[in-house]
Amino acid sequence: MKRQVTFPKNHTRGGGISRTNRYKSLGNSFQVDAAADHLFVLKEIFPDSLNLLSLFSGIGGGEVALHRLGIKLKNVVSDEKSKVNRDIVRSWWEQTNQRGKLIDFDDIQQLDSDSWRL
Repeated sequence: MKRQVTFPKNHTRGGGISRTNRYKSLGNSFQVDAAADHLFVLKEIFPDSLNLLSLFSGIGGGEVALHRLGIKLKNVVSDEKSKVNRDIVRSWWEQTNQRGKLIDFDDIQQLDSDSWRL
């Protein structure tokens, strides 16, 4: 299934996540390459890096698409209710040696100007 939604190999592995939860997370995601096709214009607009507010992040499809395009993620504020999905994004962040800052929340109501001021 990962190949169908074009996430990197083993994107959902690690962190003790069960196979059932991995498939559930993938089933609720979108096709990464299709997202990249729409986001490629950001490379010229943000040649150095990008701050990103990612609402309802899932397993990080948007972040993966931007990374695949070579757009550096300076700061990512990520809102995702599912701990499994947050763990997947955190694992991907660490495995790809992102140099920016990942701030994650499990409830959008926690977001206020003080909690994510960069």
